[in-house]
This record gives sequence, structure tokens and C-alpha cells, in this order.
Amino acid sequence: MFEERVRLRMARQSRLDEPGAPSFRLVLDQGAIEQTVGGNRTMREQLLSLRRASGRHTIQVLPFGSREHTMLGGTPVLLTMPDGSELAYSEGADHGRIIDKPEHVRAYARSFEQLCADSLSAERSARLITEAAARCGRAPRERRALTGKVLRHRGGRLPRHRPGA
Repeated sequence: MFEERVRLRMARQSRLDEPGAPSFRLVLDQGAIEQTVGGNRTMREQLLSLRRASGRHTIQVLPFGSREHTMLGGTPVLLTMPDGSELAYSEGADHGRIIDKPEHVRAYARSFEQLCADSLSAERSARLITEAAARCGRAPRERRALTGKVLRHRGGRLPRHRPGA
């Protein structure tokens, strides 16, 4: 079952590289490229796949520390159909709905444009994705030093984890 889902996902993904394939513009939260999911090897492959896709598609990263935005809480998608009409699709953990009222689609489009404006440029995003891929497989302390993140707790040090505590 799992293998079949992976095969289907890869088939869908390969369609984006075919001649005449639709293009897309994607905004990812920086946490999506910094949080390792599926292990270091899988994460590195996913990040490199994103980096390759950024040559044909527009991929931007919304950096840590960005302001709150109206697109939190779901995965909104704006679609331009072959006839030029536009739709929005909103998906959450437990729902999915198509929005076709022009005024609502325009509101989604405005929110998305603001999100893009608050994000890093496509070029800076590509560099950040490449850097995140290079960090995969490094020890957590080394990875933390490379991202420039400093973790602080009372007294400036992180408490030691004690089993059973």
C-alpha cells in the first residue's frame, strides 16, 4: 500500500517536468525546509528536488519571524483554468473546498500576493533550500551552529534531559 502511494506520488511529480506542464508558484514556511521529516536522506532528496523545481517554477520561502498572515491554518491553492477563469481551493486537515465566487477568489489572490511579498525572493529562497539540503546529515549541534540559531533557556543554557524526568 505504501509503495503504491509513493509510486503514484512520483508519477504526479514527474508530470510537472513534461513539456506543456502547468507552472506553479509555491510559498513554503521556513520551518518546512528546516524541520527534518522522514530522516536526513529523505529530507535531503526532497530539498534537492525542490531546488531543481525552482528552475522551472517559482518557489519562495516565508522566513522565520515574518508577520502573521491570513493564509495560516490551511493550504490555499489558486488555479487559473485553461479558459482563463480562476478558482481557489482551500484544504485543511479535515476539509477541502472549492471557492468559485469571484470576490472570494480575488480576496484569496490578494492574500497570496501579500504572502509572496513578505517572502524571500525566489533566488534567496533557492539558496536557503540548497543550504538546508547541505545541512542534512550533520549533527544537531553543528546544524544549529550553521543556521545561526541560538537556543536559550533560563541562565543561557538548555537543561539536560534526564530519562524519566
